[in-house]
Amino acid sequence: MAYKRSAITVSTVAVVILLQCHRPCDWSSYPGRYIEVGGTEIALRSDPSDKQEQFAKRDPLGFLKSCRAQYANRVKDYRCRFIKRELINGAMSAEQEIDVAYRESPFSVRMNWVKNAGRAQEVSYVEDRWVENGKQLALIKPSGLLGLLAPSGVKRDIRGKAVKAASRKTIDQYGFRNTLDLIIKFCDIAQGKPGYSLDYLGIADLNGRETYVLERRLPFTVEDKPYPDRLLLIYIDREWLLPVGCYAYADDKGSELLGQYVSKNITLNVGLSDADF
Repeated sequence: MAYKRSAITVSTVAVVILLQCHRPCDWSSYPGRYIEVGGTEIALRSDPSDKQEQFAKRDPLGFLKSCRAQYANRVKDYRCRFIKRELINGAMSAEQEIDVAYRESPFSVRMNWVKNAGRAQEVSYVEDRWVENGKQLALIKPSGLLGLLAPSGVKRDIRGKAVKAASRKTIDQYGFRNTLDLIIKFCDIAQGKPGYSLDYLGIADLNGRETYVLERRLPFTVEDKPYPDRLLLIYIDREWLLPVGCYAYADDKGSELLGQYVSKNITLNVGLSDADF
């Protein structure tokens, strides 16, 4: 992996690392640096007066657990634009953009594809609303010609083969809370094992929002996959403490993308009702 260095003045340090394509390095010697996100260079910086940042540096896992606790106390529902790209059956999907409505209780998600829809144009899921033979169902409105033939949509098992062929995750795994739950779950499982680490990198901008950036490594291998990824870059919104960006890789260098998941245009606690799903 190639690095390009240039001198700048950042507090008392005059070093910048240009990190290509989210690829990790040992940051300890480089308190001023840049990383590349989607072709755009984003500066990593530090704010000595920020108590949350000091917490994240001192105890990154405790910081993530605190974000989860604060979310549980503050957020009931939200709308956002969700952007994702995933490796599915050995092929990288096109970048999709999806308008999402989400509600915590009862767990409810509605997704409407606005860019690069696959077989589904719209999906609605409410926990226990549609159940068949003990299986949770989602209402799917197909895209293209199938959508014209079935304008009211069709109900499908949220863990069925068709769903697994279209996404790395099921719809009941969507959401900020679920994202934090899964990140923390595998950190807890991997703690103390060779190949595990969780580190705080710095403050960066993502889609016009300031975020705290963390890097997690798991003892993942391609042959045996008890873990979802080897390298995960996590972007936590500085104001809302939400995981607004996650970039997952299969390799230690960050060159084999498994999936990228970004949320923007977020509006919290909008008062969603059953009619929205």
